[in-house]
Amino acid sequence: MKRSLKSMKGQAAMEFLMTYGWAILVVLVVIGALSYFGVLSPSTLLPEKCNEG
Repeated sequence: MKRSLKSMKGQAAMEFLMTYGWAILVVLVVIGALSYFGVLSPSTLLPEKCNEG
């Protein structure tokens, strides 16, 4: 049984989207969790006030 080129391209595109879609979803969940728990909040990264010399 011979598969058409269009079908093969569709399958390749679907595999690409599934692979990178899951990876992007995991990254977004991790960033969301870090910001939820305050790890990424600017107040923890920046000093309380400006130190002028």
